[in-house]
Amino acid sequence: MNKFRAIGLAVVVAVLLIGCQPTASVAPSVAPSEAERSVEPSSAAGLPEGPHVFWDELVRIEVTIPAPGWFGEELEGILIKNDNPDPPEGAGMIVFDGPLYVYGDPCQWSTTTPDTPAGTVDELVAALSAQASRDATAPVDVTVGGFTGKSITLHVPDDAVFDDCDQNTFGSWTVGPGLEPYRYHQGPGQIDELWILDVNGVPVIIDTAYYAGTPTADVEELRAIVESATFQSP
Repeated sequence: MNKFRAIGLAVVVAVLLIGCQPTASVAPSVAPSEAERSVEPSSAAGLPEGPHVFWDELVRIEVTIPAPGWFGEELEGILIKNDNPDPPEGAGMIVFDGPLYVYGDPCQWSTTTPDTPAGTVDELVAALSAQASRDATAPVDVTVGGFTGKSITLHVPDDAVFDDCDQNTFGSWTVGPGLEPYRYHQGPGQIDELWILDVNGVPVIIDTAYYAGTPTADVEELRAIVESATFQSP
């Protein structure tokens, strides 16, 4: 997927619109396959409507595709509408499970990586809400698939200049110390609607991404996919 980095909570959601170029070995809690998540547009045909196993690392996640035009592959943890995550109309989702290192500043991420990861719903919400320039909404209580958590919405500034950021990358988080961003963004104005859940003690982030110009129907389909999710953990 174009710039839709192997984000991966342990590495999971995503497209949501969202490569991965690790410079150090992945932390033991992160599945090695996460670092291999595709960063180029999927060559597979659009997924058929119905249930699909979306992710199966620390937590197994199944979602239901409600409409045609969604691209992705089983177990990859990424879905992209019309195979396009980019502005001005793209949409997608990506999922991560496990603790994350949330940058203090998504543009100057190399110098604002925390010493320890955020490993609970509250820690993740607090770290993401405090990110420079993200304009986070107030967290809202949510329940998905019988598991509780919080939802917040973040924004990439409309006037963000990615060329001024570390390695020309605006990134939200990574999965291990010394690694480059596992969730990096596709362009200014990108909106990230996050569902942050506690699944039997494992933090799960479902990141749905879109833009002001994304068709309303595509955004509603993203939300329907999230609401359809079911989870299983060891």
